[in-house]
Amino acid sequence: MAGEPWPGRVDRAMRVRQLHATYREADVVDGETAHGVIGSLDQRAGVGARHHVVPRFLLDRWADRRGQVQVYSRVDKKLGLRNVRDLAIRDFYTFVDIHDQQNSLLESVLGRVESVVAVVLKNIQSAFIKDADIDADDLATLALFTAFQVVRTPRHRKESELHADWYAKTMMRGQVSEEELTKLTVVPHQNELVSRLGSMADELAPYLLARPLTLINLDRPRLLVSDEPVVVNVGPGQVHHPDCFLSDEDIQSRIAKERRKKKRRQREVSRIVHFWSPVPRGLGTALEVVLPISPRSALVWGPLSDDGDVGVFEREKFTESESELFAQRVNDALCAQALDWIISTPDDTAFADRSFPELGPLLRVCDGTNAASAAINSTPALMRPRRLAKG
Repeated sequence: MAGEPWPGRVDRAMRVRQLHATYREADVVDGETAHGVIGSLDQRAGVGARHHVVPRFLLDRWADRRGQVQVYSRVDKKLGLRNVRDLAIRDFYTFVDIHDQQNSLLESVLGRVESVVAVVLKNIQSAFIKDADIDADDLATLALFTAFQVVRTPRHRKESELHADWYAKTMMRGQVSEEELTKLTVVPHQNELVSRLGSMADELAPYLLARPLTLINLDRPRLLVSDEPVVVNVGPGQVHHPDCFLSDEDIQSRIAKERRKKKRRQREVSRIVHFWSPVPRGLGTALEVVLPISPRSALVWGPLSDDGDVGVFEREKFTESESELFAQRVNDALCAQALDWIISTPDDTAFADRSFPELGPLLRVCDGTNAASAAINSTPALMRPRRLAKG
């Protein structure tokens, strides 16, 4: 239907809302209420600790017996062996609470979710557990875990910092010169970013629950993983709004044209500001969503369908040619969207010969020519996100 982004939009949106309501009502983690789980956690245990942005239990699947993996850093442009324990960021999820104390509750909550997910992943990869033994709670657990992996990453935080910088500079336009705005960098407090992770994951999870889930097994270890591990396939093309192609002079011309009209016929002239990411986004419209869970297996959340595949779980073994093509596409996406590190197994001899893409702008905005848009459309001088502010 003309103008409809995807078929069955209304039905699917309603289904997602229903799933979200059910998901919120459950509010259970491993048989306990979320309130009870949070109340039992030590809110200071992870302060000063290294926080893994991709769970350590998952990264261990790429490691040898000494816990080492091959790592390429896009920021440092270095390749070498590193221990999985070092692929973490100190105090990344720590925030300052209402008592002005550093609080690591989110890190503890994530750890609890991860411990439940580790069991589910072990079960679904077991040859002794049938498809029927994967229940709705397991699917909900995997959906929440994948949703968290979308929003908890360094790239996601850095993108949030860039959005905040653009907004602040846009609001100051006309009060501060463009030259001075160019020299400024506005960074939100980490509390603003950390506080939203839970609600964002909570909102995204139903868009995964509304899809069929398949465990893909490859013929041999082929998959990489990165600090941005969820691959979203949105299909070809990037859709722009017509205003994206207007220059500042075009907008001024529109304003002048309206002013020449009689007052009662004048219309307000504004610009549609279009943000978009070089990394595909949009769990609500994606063709599929992929999360590698080992060098030879991945979770694939399939397309939303009109006949309703909610609660469907399948396993599929790929042939050699299918495995090669699937791994190539997923690995290329992982390398392009990683903010910093990309890893493979220590025995992957082809990893060192791989051509890794150069870093570029993390976001794009169609907003004319000004200091705010220039900051978004350029490669950040400081690529890694800010960490815990002490003041």
